[in-house]
Amino acid sequence: MSINVHNPYVPRLIAAACRLQELIDSNALFEGYDGDPAKAGHASAVVDEFTAAVGQVSQMEKLNRTSPFVRYRAEIMGGYSTAQRLASLVLHLFNCKWPADIHSLLWNADERHTAIALELLAWYARHGENDRDFMALAGEILKRDHGIDALGTR
Repeated sequence: MSINVHNPYVPRLIAAACRLQELIDSNALFEGYDGDPAKAGHASAVVDEFTAAVGQVSQMEKLNRTSPFVRYRAEIMGGYSTAQRLASLVLHLFNCKWPADIHSLLWNADERHTAIALELLAWYARHGENDRDFMALAGEILKRDHGIDALGTR
């Protein structure tokens, strides 16, 4: 499994792995604690911290493998002006005959919506029309906004 080093939970995972490795290196994880509940509690807490960090990294990695056309569907399909600009961007990526005013999108969008637009562009650059979720969303926008399907029929 490869891990995206830009995942914000990776530093926590590395720190937890280091603490776990210290326990392993000192044999504290395997020798027992002679009934000392504090030492047993410490080992348990380290293992729990590592397990939680692995879970967070895994969850973030799963999100990174999910198409942003799925993750941000609500924002793209929303009825507000920035959502309409995002929908225009999706249509433009689908077929360049549909105009998209990138300047207006980036100028009027807040930081979150700007990040969404850039993520959509980056994902499309990597996956293009091979992303079924992108294709389905573009078809849905065509139907909703123009009353036609992906083939241009009404």
